Amino acid sequence: MYQTIMVHLKLSHTNTGLLTVVSELADRFGSRIVGVVACQPIPIVYCEVPLPPTLMEEDTKEIRREMGLAEAEFRAAFFGKPNQIEWRSSIGLEPTSDFVAREARCADLVVTSAVSFDPSDTARRENPAQIVLQTGRPVLIVPRDAPGLKLNRMTIAWKETPEARRAVADALPLLKTASHVSIVHLAPERDRHDALAGMKDVAGWLDRHGIVAEVIFTPTTQGDDAYQLNEALENNRTDVVVAGAYGHSRLRQWVFGGVTRDLTLHAGYCALLSH
Repeated sequence: MYQTIMVHLKLSHTNTGLLTVVSELADRFGSRIVGVVACQPIPIVYCEVPLPPTLMEEDTKEIRREMGLAEAEFRAAFFGKPNQIEWRSSIGLEPTSDFVAREARCADLVVTSAVSFDPSDTARRENPAQIVLQTGRPVLIVPRDAPGLKLNRMTIAWKETPEARRAVADALPLLKTASHVSIVHLAPERDRHDALAGMKDVAGWLDRHGIVAEVIFTPTTQGDDAYQLNEALENNRTDVVVAGAYGHSRLRQWVFGGVTRDLTLHAGYCALLSH
């Protein structure tokens, strides 16, 4: 069960769809909700040029104003539930993903929105990959304009990795609410036998938890793995995809592989990712 859900709000635009999804999750699981937001102020030195104190003061003032709007939006979304919500915010020099990851220690599930990463504005638009790879918690990524949470059809994007196994375990409470669950494995035709054996094991484990899952093997062709997975998910009319998140460290920056990166930004369905 998700006893505590942490929702990461974004500055500079509305979080209506995100908060609607979190509200529905909280009602379904009886969860406590923690809202978080963070932002880095403009650096004292920008491009090796010291900035005037007045500019930094104005920037901090604007950040506080935007945080106030985000907090008001959060509290309005959960009006009437004062004992079930908590608000946390930070203005500091650390990356916003570091703050979110640290605060995630209080939560069973982190929910954030799919907003394209802008390297030129890391203060307000952090890389969603950072959050998934740093929190140590399952992260549900919600399309920015999501009207609500649909859990009718859930698809497990299976891969024989620790990340995928963890994702399925983390998603168990959601999988139990779905009316249809599929396990999809994309692999070369030569791997069909081993892939089916692995998926049948996963389906058997789910069955012992009261979840009936369909097994689907999809042969891959040479080309874009992300495109082929997205096509399989759309053909399956997926509402929520469950997948492992894969990345590696490069110059102290987390970089997602193509498939996982696409799952963090897709507008057609929610993605529950674990690393």
